[in-house]
Amino acid sequence: MTKPIPTQSVRDLIDAGYLVQPTFYCPPLPPADFDSHGIDSIIVDRYRERCDGKKAIVFCVNQAHAQMTAERFNAAGIAAATILGTHTPRERDEIEARFRRGDLQVLVSVTVLLDSRWPEVDAVIMADPTRSQTKFTQQVSTALRPRHAAGMPTTTAEQRRASIAASGKPKAMILDVVGNCLRLGIDQF
Repeated sequence: MTKPIPTQSVRDLIDAGYLVQPTFYCPPLPPADFDSHGIDSIIVDRYRERCDGKKAIVFCVNQAHAQMTAERFNAAGIAAATILGTHTPRERDEIEARFRRGDLQVLVSVTVLLDSRWPEVDAVIMADPTRSQTKFTQQVSTALRPRHAAGMPTTTAEQRRASIAASGKPKAMILDVVGNCLRLGIDQF
C-alpha cells in the first residue's frame, strides 16, 4: 500500500515564512459588456494607484490582449514587454534579463510566467478572468516568492518571517480587475 504524499497549502507556506503574504485589491466587477479594451485602460490606472514603480506581472486573456496591454503601459511611460509562448527560449531569457536588471517595470503574459521563481515581482495584475482555482492560485503565487533581508538568519519560521518583514518586499500586491478573487475567494491565502 502506498502512503499519501504530505502536502502544504499556500497558507502553510506563508505561515512558515517561505512565501510572503498577499494583499488583494479587488474592485467591484465592471459591467458584463465591458471588453478587454476597457480593462486595459483600467489596468494602467490601477497599477499607478496601487503599486506605481513596483515590478509587476500582468496576466492577460490571449496574446493580442497581452500585446495591447504592454503597448498601453509603454504609452503611459511605464516600461513593459510581453513574454509569450511564441517567443524563443533565447528571446524569453533576454526579456527576463531586462526585467531583472530594471530596464522593464512590467511583464505582460498569458501563461508563460505561471511559476514562483520571481522574488523581484512585487505585484500581479489579473486581467484574465478564470473559474480555475488552480490557475488563480498559480497567478497569485507568482508574486509570493520572498526577498529576504541581507544578513538575517532564515533557519526557523520566525526568522524567515522577520527577514521578510525587514526586506523590501514584506507583502505582495494582487490587483484583480476581472473579479477572480470575488469569484474564487481568497481564504487559501
